[in-house]
Amino acid sequence: MTTRQDTEQALRHDLLIDRALDSEPGGGDEPTA
Repeated sequence: MTTRQDTEQALRHDLLIDRALDSEPGGGDEPTA
């Protein structure tokens, strides 16, 4: 069972990954931190 905080953290994490992938011209599966 996930709490609301866990859900918000997961969504925020997904947004960060999406931004990292968008900022990289080559794309790729693993975004570099």
